[in-house]
Amino acid sequence: MIYGVLEGNYEKVEEALKKTRCRVNFLNEVSQRKHILQYAIRFKDKRFVEMLCKAGADVNMQVMVSTYFWGPLYFEAFHHEVPLDILWIVLKSGANFTLKDERGRTAFMFALDKGNGRIPIEIFEYILEHGGDITDRDCTGLTTRDIARFARRQDVVDMIDRHYIKLIRTSQHSTLKSMVINAYDSFEVFVNYRDTFIYASGNETDDVLKLTQWLPSFQPQVKQLHLAITNFEPVERIQQILQTSDAPEHLLNAKDKGLRSSLILAVLHGRENVVMSLLSSGHDVDLNAQDCSRRTCLHYAYALPDNAGEIILHYLLEAGADITIKDVREQKPEEYSKLSNREQWIEQERKAVYGMDIELTCVDKYEELRKIIRAKKKDLKEFSEATKNFPYPVVEFPKILCPLMPDYRDLLFLAIDYGKADIAYRLVGLGADICRKEKYEKKKANEEMEVRYHLPDERAERLGMNELAAYIARKREFRMKKQTENITLPHSCLTPKFEMALSAKPSSAVFVTQLER
Repeated sequence: MIYGVLEGNYEKVEEALKKTRCRVNFLNEVSQRKHILQYAIRFKDKRFVEMLCKAGADVNMQVMVSTYFWGPLYFEAFHHEVPLDILWIVLKSGANFTLKDERGRTAFMFALDKGNGRIPIEIFEYILEHGGDITDRDCTGLTTRDIARFARRQDVVDMIDRHYIKLIRTSQHSTLKSMVINAYDSFEVFVNYRDTFIYASGNETDDVLKLTQWLPSFQPQVKQLHLAITNFEPVERIQQILQTSDAPEHLLNAKDKGLRSSLILAVLHGRENVVMSLLSSGHDVDLNAQDCSRRTCLHYAYALPDNAGEIILHYLLEAGADITIKDVREQKPEEYSKLSNREQWIEQERKAVYGMDIELTCVDKYEELRKIIRAKKKDLKEFSEATKNFPYPVVEFPKILCPLMPDYRDLLFLAIDYGKADIAYRLVGLGADICRKEKYEKKKANEEMEVRYHLPDERAERLGMNELAAYIARKREFRMKKQTENITLPHSCLTPKFEMALSAKPSSAVFVTQLER
């Protein structure tokens, strides 16, 4: 069968699949692509893919995807070179959309990766209808909606918001409450010019309306409890927070943006007295809650390097924590006791910040400013109003957003391209990067694409904005001169080598003719 696929021999594969001893899910451990379906997908051979999937190929097996990261086999079909009909065949062959790769990404998230091209919205709709979870987060703490914002896929953002509004309109109270506990934070949305509150008010029952009104008071309580645990406040303070809550069980199991519950945080910080208090609180504690990397409290307990780890481990095992749950790297809790650098790893996890709040704030502002620049009837007045109270400098957006957004365009270049010279002057004055080059493509007469990289002043001059181009060029020259003046060289660099005594010179700076004979 394997050789049949590699040779492109359909008859050989068909004959092999008819044999009872043929193992369609055999993994070749010495090959970069271990499963034969991976080769069929990469060969873009629809017939082979259909044959293997019908024969029972397990598209959910954990394999090395694209030869460099572990994930479900069907992730191999999310590639800009793989035809869409092959992707559909693979996804409809029993793909489990709750599975993650080693970076904590679900299929929903991975499909938005810049290397996969622009996946059609129909694929995302199919994933959502067949088990895709919009509350799940990757290893950085981002939800699918967050990633869609970075990918500039407003159609995916709108689809997720419509799904959420549908939950409100159909009064899916338990599902919405589960979203709250799982730290979903995109509750305030506008769909068809109406906000969440208006949709909730239109229901026959007022359960969902009460939930939306309860949220603003509950979310600060979650932060307060988690901070009390991580800041090593007394256990009495933690008990007080739970006792004064109107929903202590929900508060106890509520997660942060790393999907870490109060119990996971208490274990991670080695607080055995807090762990004991939470377990004996009388509320239903989720012992097997998983974080964004699918780790449970047991994974962290096994990784703790001191005696507190042994005590906490005893408490958790006695309470009935599941020792068989695997993380995104297919590791069971017990395997964490074998980490070579446990102290360093635990300290790193304690300091980890999830959610990219600053970056998400910046991407929303970037989209707003981009719309202002592109709008015909908006100019510097609207631009200044939009940036007046923004807490971060908009000229730093390239450093913040460029690594996260595949098709990021600098605001200065956008202002030049759309003839908004006044906005361009303002951005340069604020300190925009005028040494940055951006890529421009132009179709030549022979239909080939000509690629050029322009500085902002070169682009302005090309579009006939000569005064702006001259201003930017002068600014760059001034900044470079200022930068040179501010450079302080070490003393050794200021003393010319030829003025130093031979004995003080390094051997590399001594010429042969200078040596005594």
